[in-house]
Amino acid sequence: MGPVIPKLFIHASQEVSVVTQLVSQISFAIASGQIGPGEQLPSLRQLAMQTGLHRNTIAKVYQQLAAYGLIETREGSGVYVRQSAAADSSTATATIQTCLQSLIQQGYRAEQIRELFLGILDWRIQSLSHLHIVVPEADRGIAEVIHHEITTYLADLPPLHITPLEQLPQLWPAPITLLTTPYFLPAVQRVTGSPYGIICLEVNPFQEELQRIRALPPYTCLGIVCRSPGFLQAVQGILEGLRGQDLLVLTALATDAEAIGRVVSRAQVIFTDATSFAPTQELARQASPRPQIYCCPHYLHPQALENLRQQLIWIRGEERPAATWTYR
Repeated sequence: MGPVIPKLFIHASQEVSVVTQLVSQISFAIASGQIGPGEQLPSLRQLAMQTGLHRNTIAKVYQQLAAYGLIETREGSGVYVRQSAAADSSTATATIQTCLQSLIQQGYRAEQIRELFLGILDWRIQSLSHLHIVVPEADRGIAEVIHHEITTYLADLPPLHITPLEQLPQLWPAPITLLTTPYFLPAVQRVTGSPYGIICLEVNPFQEELQRIRALPPYTCLGIVCRSPGFLQAVQGILEGLRGQDLLVLTALATDAEAIGRVVSRAQVIFTDATSFAPTQELARQASPRPQIYCCPHYLHPQALENLRQQLIWIRGEERPAATWTYR
């Protein structure tokens, strides 16, 4: 049997790349059984002629499908669906078949189902191309910390915005993806009315920092500097429960130089987030004696950043490495 492939549709869209569109459609054809394991796909030249695209574009499509483990190149023979692809995607195939059967029973025709699927898929891809960090306006500082961390440790990001929770009704339900933390997730879901389109970023448990604080001598004066008033309030309560009355805790917002000055003049030890370290260190140089300053580089849990990276790989058409970083 010669090379087979279902009819492909290329939608004019500035948001969804041609490579991503073709990868999605061919992946769907394999997962749904339209192209079976061991079947040969068209050559680069043949598929370029069929779609009207450049061979280099088709090469990128096949490279991504190979990275997903769906196809393989046999030297001197061509490109084939991997024999294990059907087994690897058995759960996906069963899900798709169940969905197809339900739509058929509801009276949808094949072309309508295809358009529905591609429309939903395109919406999902577009939404992951526009990321919005959502927290209440009063706690915008923590969004700035999250923004700094994501842009520092993840490479080649789509646009990343900070959107106050109070402004979210003006945007939703546009094709955007909302990033928030477990603390604000219920409030975000109340606005959207759904968990879909939201990525909840787990927060660092700060185990090493808490261990350092447990080891501090009694009656140490400890300073905490951060951009988030909500975080400072939460930390104050946690430390009071951890150490009781034998630890004096002073806090300051990173945007309040006068408050930071009071902290560095009294505290022996100061903890800051990554965005607050520089202004705190600058003021600490003027203090005598100088306090010991620890930078807490990670507000987000490392798995939260990895999960976000995996989501973005899915829409970019090819995998790009994350920035090198170390989680303590």
